[in-house]
Amino acid sequence: MGAKFLLRDPFTNPLIRSSILQALQRLNFKETVKLYWLDGQEHEINCQTLQPVDKNTQVMAVLAQFETELGQKDPITLQILTQEFQLQMAFCYPLIDQVVTNANIWVEVAIKRTTQANLQADPSTSKIIKWQDKLALLSQELLQNTVN
Repeated sequence: MGAKFLLRDPFTNPLIRSSILQALQRLNFKETVKLYWLDGQEHEINCQTLQPVDKNTQVMAVLAQFETELGQKDPITLQILTQEFQLQMAFCYPLIDQVVTNANIWVEVAIKRTTQANLQADPSTSKIIKWQDKLALLSQELLQNTVN
């Protein structure tokens, strides 16, 4: 009951909600729960259909694309972007597919932002830019709360 309450509480940290859902997934919890998510809406989540973050097809595609783009050229940036992306996906769990709609564009935007390259917002990138901004803010808030 407590976990269900925390999943719906808008004041619960998104990482706590994500951790609860991941624990329910590992425990093979068989109920549907309601989740207050990053979009400010409640979503019904069927816990039987949950999969681990690292098994999500979009997550695997982004990580593979990072490796392809940066693996041999810039391993430090690869490590930074990979770690940041994994944290971002923890924030987004379990609705990762609503955030990462195109792995190639996600990677392109992330790399350009990191290298401070010219980034043009167009219909294909504007939604991804907004999500990356929102997730960067959540990461920054987490860091500030950890330091304080």
